[in-house]
Amino acid sequence: MPPTQITERNTEPTESADLGKLSPDSPEFLQELRWALDLTDRVGQDILLGQLVDRLAPEDFGKAYLAAATLKGPMLFWMALGDRWGRVDPEGGAKFGAEHHAEQNFLARIGGAWGESAPQEAMTWIERVAPQPGHGELTFLILNVAGRVSQNDPRKALDFWKQQKAYVAEWVKKDVEKQLFGVWAKQDPRAAAAAALDVHGKDQPEILAKVAETWAQTDVQAGLAWASQVSNSATRKTFTRDLALSLADIDPKAAITWAQTPGVDFAREQVLEKALAKLASTDVSAALGALAGIPDGKERDGSIAQAIQSIAAKNADGAMQLFQLLPAGPERIRAATAIGQTMNQSDPQAALNWLATNGSITTWQAKNVIGGWLNQSPNDAIAWAQALPAGEKREAALGAVATRLADSDPAKAKAFFQQLSSDRQDDISRDLMRTFYKQDAEQARQWAQSLPPGKSQADALNYVADEWYKKDPAAVAQWINTLPSGQGRDSAVDGYSASLANTDPANAMRCALTIDNALARFDAIEGVTNRWLQSDANAARNWIAASADLSDAQKSHLLKR
Repeated sequence: MPPTQITERNTEPTESADLGKLSPDSPEFLQELRWALDLTDRVGQDILLGQLVDRLAPEDFGKAYLAAATLKGPMLFWMALGDRWGRVDPEGGAKFGAEHHAEQNFLARIGGAWGESAPQEAMTWIERVAPQPGHGELTFLILNVAGRVSQNDPRKALDFWKQQKAYVAEWVKKDVEKQLFGVWAKQDPRAAAAAALDVHGKDQPEILAKVAETWAQTDVQAGLAWASQVSNSATRKTFTRDLALSLADIDPKAAITWAQTPGVDFAREQVLEKALAKLASTDVSAALGALAGIPDGKERDGSIAQAIQSIAAKNADGAMQLFQLLPAGPERIRAATAIGQTMNQSDPQAALNWLATNGSITTWQAKNVIGGWLNQSPNDAIAWAQALPAGEKREAALGAVATRLADSDPAKAKAFFQQLSSDRQDDISRDLMRTFYKQDAEQARQWAQSLPPGKSQADALNYVADEWYKKDPAAVAQWINTLPSGQGRDSAVDGYSASLANTDPANAMRCALTIDNALARFDAIEGVTNRWLQSDANAARNWIAASADLSDAQKSHLLKR
């Protein structure tokens, strides 16, 4: 039967006289606990679990923990038990947790209560019974004690953490010290920053960034003044940049003003980009006004493009207003792409027209945009691509059509491929081959061999050799022997030898040596060497040293690895 009474739980443990004491050995304990754990009302569940814990005698806490383990999902009960045990007898709870490898959230609750009521006692006990390094059995106990101590004495908390972190599970180590420094910075940012300078190794930049982020929320000018006195130039610049980047989140207008002061070239571009993007996300007019005071140049253009990328999806009109300020160049293309991608969600044709008019169309852009349009209205999409004037944009659009059609209509994809310049064919031949080969390997091989000599054919034949080897190494070797000499055969041999290197590196070396082109031959030999050195370095080095087909200079280069 469920309990007949639920009352508000006091913050301090009560004797729950109205409900009576409860023994974990009794059937009623498991019955009431099961019922409480099955409740869907979380507030009522918390109250009821708290009352169950309050009805237990302290000497029965361990039995209750173990009895709860026989039920499904006892976590919330364990957490309530940890709260109570941590107030009544934290050392006993910690000992029990260590001996029984208790659930970490249970130990976390004990650590939080203990660190609040008797922090020095908690730290002394942990230092005395420190477990084996890396065991992690007291991880959350240590973390919560350190966290509680940091509220009053962050320096002591950090000293304690440094002594104990070897005993903490690896997966929680990364951010703890950083967070403790963040707590310290809220209380005394100067002291926290000075202590962060004494941290050595790869953790220092992240810790300094955390201190800067916290300091910027209260007095960024004081932080900048402190940073100006740091003797190490690299650290001084890094901390100053971190403060300014945090300011860009808090007060983007102030950050834009700061970025235009002399002597901050090391951070100006990053701060302008972040601050303008932040400002534009809430007030495009203010962003346009701020831009009036930024001189023309790379930093201004980069900031505008970054702002456009940030707001294009939510504020297309604002993004287009900013776009009008960009001169021709890579940042204008980047911004046009961001706007085009947003437009593509509702109108692919409008997106492509936008890219064609305002930016540039690469095969990648067109492939992403035109794919949806081909699904909706393939004839219109193809007609649009074919109607573009001759040039790079038409090539990119037709290349995208070919790659998108490769799955559904290989013959039409091949026809569009033939309309492309050799440079554009080179860009997409391997993508087409990947799709064709999955559909019909034999026809894909025939298509590859039908291509004119050049990079497109070489890439396609390389893919064939690599994929075919996985199913029939002997057949692909015979096929390569039928290929005429030239770039295509060399590329096929390269693909074959790269695959063969995984199982027979010596034979792969001999195969690579048959490549006609000297540069391609040595590239293939290097590739095989790298694989062979990983699997059997001594055999690889002996083979290379004894080879009569490699020059002394080539041997020396390969043996340096």
